[in-house]
Amino acid sequence: MKRYFPIPVMILLIALLFYATLAGTQEALFAFRLTRLSAAFFAGGALALSGCLTQTIFRNALATPYTLGVSGGAAVGAALTILCGAGNLAVMLPCGAFAGGAVTFLLVLFIGRFGRQNATELLLAGVIVGTLFSGVLLYLTSRANALQLAGISWWTLGDLSGIGVDGVVMIAAVSLATLLLTGFFANDLNAMAFGDEGAALLGVAVTRVRLLLLAMTTLLIALTVSFCGIIGFVGLVVPHIMRKISGSSMRHLPLHSFLGGALFLMACDRLGRVLDPVRQLPPGVVTSLLGGALFLVVLYRNGGYEK
Repeated sequence: MKRYFPIPVMILLIALLFYATLAGTQEALFAFRLTRLSAAFFAGGALALSGCLTQTIFRNALATPYTLGVSGGAAVGAALTILCGAGNLAVMLPCGAFAGGAVTFLLVLFIGRFGRQNATELLLAGVIVGTLFSGVLLYLTSRANALQLAGISWWTLGDLSGIGVDGVVMIAAVSLATLLLTGFFANDLNAMAFGDEGAALLGVAVTRVRLLLLAMTTLLIALTVSFCGIIGFVGLVVPHIMRKISGSSMRHLPLHSFLGGALFLMACDRLGRVLDPVRQLPPGVVTSLLGGALFLVVLYRNGGYEK
């Protein structure tokens, strides 16, 4: 049975969130709030789009954008930048985080060569590298003073207040490029969902397509994490929900996931401001709470638990 999802409904809800946040805003705060809303839109969309691609490439419903260990590498890069006190953190922190994410991806590819870029080998390599960098992050945290520790902790919570217009534009540009590339390889991705051997018999250059899309996914995640910190569950939960609503065809799912992720993160950011108007809960905290609950619902509806 072919399923459809009313994209206009998501666009309407997104527009309502923009209106509810910006209506009546003082002129001095308007630019800041507009930038933050735009950051939530594109960051949420990027995370969900990356999750959609990761789950399809690895043929694993539990795979997330962070499965490749990029978030762990980016966190280590950010922590090193903070510990070194490298100049203007507003500029150097995203650079350090992005460098850490890029190095992680190269390391995963190097380890994955032993499996000839097999999806399972790459997945295991990502998990191993991510675990390794988590240990490194714990060590760096233990060496930090109180001020540095606060900076590292706040960054790992996921925050949208530090991103500027340049960061939003970069994430938006890479997101658009990834969407276009995904559309170009939609048929190949649909074939790869049934296994590498079957896709190869249909004429798909499996390894080339996988590495190209993984590189774009890593670039998108590294950019998003470097500017916004670690925001979890968006890339795991949203593609699951969109797949149930609109089907699993890669001709439609990437765009639906992008819009769904944008709507989800914008709503979480709004909810964080409502729950704590003074300090404003970081959206990464809200996405973890809501995302975990939503994922339990998805598992239950899919028969994930035996009754």
